[in-house]
Amino acid sequence: MFVDFDKISNESSLLVFCADKEIVYDSLTKDLISFIKSWTSHGKDVLGSCRVFFNQLVIVAFDESDNCISGCSKDKCYNLFKDFKLNYNLDFFRRDLVVYIDNNIIKVKELEVFKKIPLELRSSFIIINLFVKTKNDISFNFKQNYRDSVWAKICL
Repeated sequence: MFVDFDKISNESSLLVFCADKEIVYDSLTKDLISFIKSWTSHGKDVLGSCRVFFNQLVIVAFDESDNCISGCSKDKCYNLFKDFKLNYNLDFFRRDLVVYIDNNIIKVKELEVFKKIPLELRSSFIIINLFVKTKNDISFNFKQNYRDSVWAKICL
């Protein structure tokens, strides 16, 4: 069952997907909403929502307060995003992408390219944390200073 992103519980769990390029397809969002409207786990409706951030990230939220989501149900969502590669030529499974804000501009770079940016510049970036777990985390942990991010440790 689909609910507006602003109305889903702040304790809702998240799946975060980063596209390898900008999302310019309204039909992708429509496909995702259609999926969520019919999404079930063990025969029960999943209360879910989604939102596109920065034209590059898709966050799927699901409320598990009444109905825990099975691994198979999560796999259905992952499979939908795999299909988006075929349907929209967007790859949501690149784990080497770093999303950050530089001078109020969202940028996405491959990790190896990002590592080549001088540390004094990287240190001024705001990193988008793709590892948020709950909707509440979006308010508190979605944007991080570079030095507080996982990428600061990886880019040593």
